[in-house]
Amino acid sequence: MSDKAELYRQITLPTSPLPLDDPFISPKTIGPYNIDSLLHKGPMSLLFLGHDPKTKELLAIKVLHPKIASQKEIVDRFLEEARIINLASHPNIVKLYGQGTFEGTLYIAMEFIRGITLKQFLNGRSLSLKRLVDVLLQISYALLHLHTHGIIHRDLKPENILITENGKIKLVDFGISRFVENKPRLKEEKGGIVGTPSYMSPEQKKNPKNVSFNSDIYSLGVIGYELLLGKLSFGNVQLDLLPTEIRPILAKALEKDPLKRYQDIVDLITDLSLYLKTDKIDQDRSPEEESKEVWKLLGEEHTKLLPRILPYWPETEFGFARSKGLYLFGTYYDFFRLSDGSLVCILAESPKSAAGSIIPIATLRGIIRALMHKFVVSAKANTFTSSQFARELNEVFSLESHEQAEAITILHLSPLLDEFSFISSGFESLYHLSSRGGKPRLLQNHSPLLGKNSSAEFYSTNDSWQVGDLIVLHSFGSEASPPDELTMIHNITLDHLTKEKNSAPSFIADSLFSHLSEKAPSQTSEVVLALTRIS
Repeated sequence: MSDKAELYRQITLPTSPLPLDDPFISPKTIGPYNIDSLLHKGPMSLLFLGHDPKTKELLAIKVLHPKIASQKEIVDRFLEEARIINLASHPNIVKLYGQGTFEGTLYIAMEFIRGITLKQFLNGRSLSLKRLVDVLLQISYALLHLHTHGIIHRDLKPENILITENGKIKLVDFGISRFVENKPRLKEEKGGIVGTPSYMSPEQKKNPKNVSFNSDIYSLGVIGYELLLGKLSFGNVQLDLLPTEIRPILAKALEKDPLKRYQDIVDLITDLSLYLKTDKIDQDRSPEEESKEVWKLLGEEHTKLLPRILPYWPETEFGFARSKGLYLFGTYYDFFRLSDGSLVCILAESPKSAAGSIIPIATLRGIIRALMHKFVVSAKANTFTSSQFARELNEVFSLESHEQAEAITILHLSPLLDEFSFISSGFESLYHLSSRGGKPRLLQNHSPLLGKNSSAEFYSTNDSWQVGDLIVLHSFGSEASPPDELTMIHNITLDHLTKEKNSAPSFIADSLFSHLSEKAPSQTSEVVLALTRIS
């Protein structure tokens, strides 16, 4: 069953004698909206996926089942749900786009939300403590908006809370919510529990008519407990399992006596905000969690040093593969098109992929871009050569490297001269497959590492570069490179060029990356570049 359908179920409503073997309803339109598919068929309503023909925006359209459309209490409840959603316009609450009649019954057109329920999230994922508190605050702000408008949700639970693709929280399903000024419907609440027992306050369990705003706060307390615990509680709450500093906040939200509980959601928001902004959260975080947060932050910052997209060069076709993880510490790659029409690919890496490698890599990136500037913007600049550029780069980097050596490959491609040259400092050598056939050739260049000796000399290796030629280079260490790597590259290249010539570089990059990753699984920050000259 679709995850999206779970979001709009109303399984906590009082039971209805409605039979479930009704004929399938498959309308093409409901009101002004086009219908794409049926998401869910429940005892009280049908949920369709549709879209607005004018804006093309996707919608979730809930239709009251026609066999119960004559029951006044149910119709009133359905209309009140639409009224509540319409009134509760808030970023953390599902939006109402329209409502009306359809084939003798009623419908509500709501925002279609891409994401998963908080229950699904709890069953398979974990968040940092800071992020968990942020989730609680988002739910609290949604409740504050509801309470300000006199609305009690009455069924707050992980199934009715959605985490969207961008990490935002959305409250859905207001089927049993009600306005404080409304008198309880005795028929509705006479038949049994209205709500979900594991998340209901003691007073709501005892008497469904006896609910107030802080009944929602109790439900939120249970949800907060489950978030911090990392699993569903099924009503078994043991506060001593929670981190020390946040425990009093959840304990007050979970007070069995409503008079001792938070009376206003604003007070809970205040306490959570203070907890988030003071050193209390740092006291609750484990060293392991703090370490993970630091590594994630550094990883995200490092990715900002790298090109967001590969360049478009009409003369070449790229294939590029790298680790999908955030932690690319110590790796840098870049691409430049020079004013004379030639192309430069640079691949650099620290000997150890550690968080401390970001500083020398960032320094190296800044120097490379500064030195490359004159070759990119000025047609009158001196002719670029990989050997001279490497000498200048090494001289400047040696002054700033703090004795940190770096491996680097500088590949210079010249379509006008039908040749390429490269410098390889500490990397595996370059593989060249000629369009004239034969096995790939291993081109070697053993230049010194950057930063070890400011006066070191660099000499390039040159070769011809014809249309159809394939060049492959990677940053994996020699321990990942089997003796038959040339044969392996030849086999995957020949096999794929025969079948799908146009996508050969991407295939080769992905295949080579997978192969080398198996040989060196501990190396997670490596890259593979393959490119073919096409004109």
